[in-house]
This record gives sequence, structure tokens and C-alpha cells, in this order.
Amino acid sequence: MWVIFVEFVCTNATKKDIDVITSIKLVTMIDNVMDKKLSYEERKKIEDTIKKEIKENYMQYQIIYVDKKRAGVYVTVPYKKGVMIDEIYLFEEFRNKGIGTKIINNIRNEYSFTYIWLYKDNKDMYRFLRRIGFMDYDVNNRILIMRINDIGPKIIKQMETIRNGFVDRRGNYYHRCKEDFYDVYYLQKPQDLIESNVGLCFDQVELERFYLSKYDINLRTYYLIYQDGLLGPSHSFLIYKDNNKYYWLENSWLKHRGIHEYESKESAFLDIANKFGKTIINFKKERLKLYEFEKPRYGTGYEKYKVNAFNGKVIKLFRG
Repeated sequence: MWVIFVEFVCTNATKKDIDVITSIKLVTMIDNVMDKKLSYEERKKIEDTIKKEIKENYMQYQIIYVDKKRAGVYVTVPYKKGVMIDEIYLFEEFRNKGIGTKIINNIRNEYSFTYIWLYKDNKDMYRFLRRIGFMDYDVNNRILIMRINDIGPKIIKQMETIRNGFVDRRGNYYHRCKEDFYDVYYLQKPQDLIESNVGLCFDQVELERFYLSKYDINLRTYYLIYQDGLLGPSHSFLIYKDNNKYYWLENSWLKHRGIHEYESKESAFLDIANKFGKTIINFKKERLKLYEFEKPRYGTGYEKYKVNAFNGKVIKLFRG
């Protein structure tokens, strides 16, 4: 089906919009299923509550106009660490024109978590929301809450200009590790990395931790090393859990920069280990070690960074 996109504008609702907003809210709240179950008294109580709520809070609503004609309404309310789209409604003639998608995307650009509620049996709306990235989040009787998490992509966007390399304490830039790496490298603070715009995976993981720690997100950091010498190829990375899924957030490893989704931590570990192994000539999997580590002390050299990682939890990668 072809979608013809149209231009629209949104303005704050005024008193003259109260009746329209109320009628829309009644339609979305009392759908056909609920309408058949409600008694007259129950319906009257809901209607009175909605009318009172709209009369008191109509200023929070946005009226959507197309060619100066009222096309619909929407409203958002604070919810958890993001925002809930509490209402988004378009009149029939203005549907399938990209308006709803554009409004939702505009909201997503402002918040890391965007929620929306709907009745579980609203299959058309459910398919639409899944298509643009929303996932099931919570359910209570008939009401399903869906959520889209934009934290990972926004962090990658914030970090995309960071160059791989490191700086020493004098501010000298190194684009690769040399024999004196142990002597000159130090772990930058997240704020220092933002300023220098140059960092290795060790620095970038701490910046990822810094950004993610602003939210109520379960995250873990890991140190992967192939033990074939003094330095040995190594890589630090971060995995966070959201809505029973696991996500590898990667910025410094350019070939795999982005967000990678997994059903379990174990599948993430195995995938990352296999990708890492492909970068090593004559790779022997028994030499590859993985550690879960706690936040290291900023300013430490690589030797102390490794010790901190080695003091962490050993993760078994390959079975058998």
C-alpha cells in the first residue's frame, strides 16, 4: 500500500477544543468490547470522569491540523524515566498519511524511553506499533503497554565521532598501540574522553557505562583477552539487559559498531568471541579468556586495568 505523506502542524489545545478532545477520549477509552460490558451506571461514571479530566487538563493536548482543518489530537504524560503517549488519534480521512508515524518519531527524538498503551485486541494498532519498533512491555487485563527504547542508538550517535586511539597524560595522540603502551596509556574519565574525542575500547566502555548509568538499566562490562604474549589482543565491551533481552552496545570495534540483540548473555558471549576469533591468525579458542569486571579506577594504566579485570568473574566461553 502506498502512503501519501502530508504536511501538518500541531498547536496547543484551547477551550474551544474541549468537546472534540472529550469525544475522542470517550471513543478510545470505551471501545466496542467495553461498551458491551458496561452498565449504564458504569458508563456514566467513566464519561463523567473523562469530561472532568479533559476540562482540567485540556492545555496538555496538542491539536493536529492539516490545511487548517482539525485532523486529530495527541497528548503525552511523564512515565517512569520517559514519556507515555496517552492519546494519539486521527480522524479517518487523515489516517495512513504518515502523520502518526511522524508524531511518534518526533516524540522518540526527545526521550530515550517512549511508552504507549492500547487494548490488547486492537490488532491493527499493535501491528503498526511493532512495525515502527515498539515492543511489549507490560500487560494488565486488557491494557497492553508497549515501549521503544532508544537509549542504545542515541549513545552510539553521541559517540560516533570518537576516534580509535588514546592520549597520554601530556595530551599526545597515539593512533595505535606500540611497545611503550604500558608506560604511556591511562584510562580516561568519561568527561575527558568527550573532550579528547580519542579513546580505546577501555575508555569507550566507561563512557557507555557513564551514559547508561543515568537510567535504571541492568548493565555489565566484560574484558576479552587472547593470551598469546605480553599484550595479547584484547577488547572490552558492555552488555545491558532490557525487557528480557540482552544488548551488546559496541562503538569502538568499527566493523560491529551498533546495537546487537540476543536472547541470552551466553549467546552474546559466544557471538562476540567468535567474531573476535576471526581477527586472529591461527586462533586457538582455549587461549581466549573472558572476565566480567567492575568499574575500574580512572587514571590507571593498562597493567592495573588488566588486574582489575582479572579480579572479576571468569566467564566460560566454550563448552567441552
